[in-house]
Amino acid sequence: MPAAPNRRPALLLLALLTIGACGQSSADYLADGNRLFEEGQYREAVVQFRNALEGNELNGDLRYKLARSYMELGNQEAALREFVRAADLLPDNMGAQLDASRALLASGQFEDARSRVERVIQREPDNVDAHMLRGFATAGLSDLDGALAALETAVELDPTRGTAFVNLGRLQAVRGNREEAEAAFRQAVAVNPQAVPAHISLANFLWLTGRVDEAERSVQEALRVDPKSVEANQALAGLFLATGRPTEAEAPLQAAADASDDPLARLRLADYYVSQKRQAEASAVLQPLAANPDTAAAAKARLAGIEYEAGRMDRAYALLDEAIAGDVTNPQIRVLKAQWLLAEKRFDDALVAAQAAIDADARSADAHHVFGSVRLAQGDRTAAREAFLEALRVDPAAVDAKIQLARVSLAMGERQQGLQYAQEAVQSQPANGQAVFVLAAARFANGDMTQSSTDIQRILAVDPEQPEALTLLGQIQQRQNAPDAARSGAAGSGR
Repeated sequence: MPAAPNRRPALLLLALLTIGACGQSSADYLADGNRLFEEGQYREAVVQFRNALEGNELNGDLRYKLARSYMELGNQEAALREFVRAADLLPDNMGAQLDASRALLASGQFEDARSRVERVIQREPDNVDAHMLRGFATAGLSDLDGALAALETAVELDPTRGTAFVNLGRLQAVRGNREEAEAAFRQAVAVNPQAVPAHISLANFLWLTGRVDEAERSVQEALRVDPKSVEANQALAGLFLATGRPTEAEAPLQAAADASDDPLARLRLADYYVSQKRQAEASAVLQPLAANPDTAAAAKARLAGIEYEAGRMDRAYALLDEAIAGDVTNPQIRVLKAQWLLAEKRFDDALVAAQAAIDADARSADAHHVFGSVRLAQGDRTAAREAFLEALRVDPAAVDAKIQLARVSLAMGERQQGLQYAQEAVQSQPANGQAVFVLAAARFANGDMTQSSTDIQRILAVDPEQPEALTLLGQIQQRQNAPDAARSGAAGSGR
């Protein structure tokens, strides 16, 4: 009986022919990826670049393009990974090295960023961008003198580069050198008067130094340069809101939303409408964003807030749960849910939501703060303090955590510790009424009636009917053996 014919080679040949006819080569994927990137379709470009990398894992140029696509999508973690891989594979590509340094800086890896950028400076000692990045990395390592030297070198290498002066000004401001900072910001405007960021940086400096009128003129100059500038319009709106002119803020916020493809500009406009109790207009802005997968979670969370304020609780929680499902890594939406549940005294549910926020992002100070607030409401001061300390570790500038730590310390009889946290909170935000009150309470606990009374008077000058402040004032006066004044303060607290 003759042997059966071996069909395997024929089938293999047919499979190869099919792949050749229907599949795409790495070059095809690359071409498609490049086209999609140029068209702004970054999500689709990522898919094609990843396809092109199959079998070409050591192709640095491909990884560089993939990294840039991730960056455009806002995926910082993936962009960092690919930028570093690309830079390692392209040691002679200085652009790749600098982009890797920028990504490392953004992730807080200052030592690695500086080490990489210093290799660029060794190859190109006159590279202005490299010296500026070295300055940022060095500042991140708390070496402000070294950072200043690097930025001054950048300025010397290119005295016409406005961004170098802007960065120099920012560093001088951090060091407390106001005159030098202002000179640098003004030089940034002088060397490039058509640069909107230079005008805005000067305006921010003037604002922070209390020169509000000059700050507004600087922002208006930026708008003269570019009336559609999103940055300038948003800066002007922020200035109007901060100076008690909310009605004037609407026009620049609308202009920014109209001029930008970034949905964040429209979200800010919606937030403005919510702050002004114009929920119908806020909803009109948010509804289209809720239908867009890229912005659905943020928009639905805001729509949920509108429903919650209107007392439509079931609808509010349903929208919020949709937002959570649509953005599983966003801790802020879970924080909002925990805050609602806490306000309703549903402590067990609030604790679950707070823990979910921490699980979503353990680096969220807000998540640890709300977890601590729930624990405090449950009477577990030890667990609450641990949570507030973690919030402060994640964000050393977290004033709310310092206020809560002061309260918990005082409640646990740790008067000096409470005073220290309260003082730090007021130093960070001198106008924060809660911080001032807890400082007054801490001074009262430590027996300093004079300073405690002074703090309370600061609060009452803004809000003469503030119940907590009036009650504490009565206690202070009673401690000072002034019973008549104590009765007056206590009576005032009941108004």
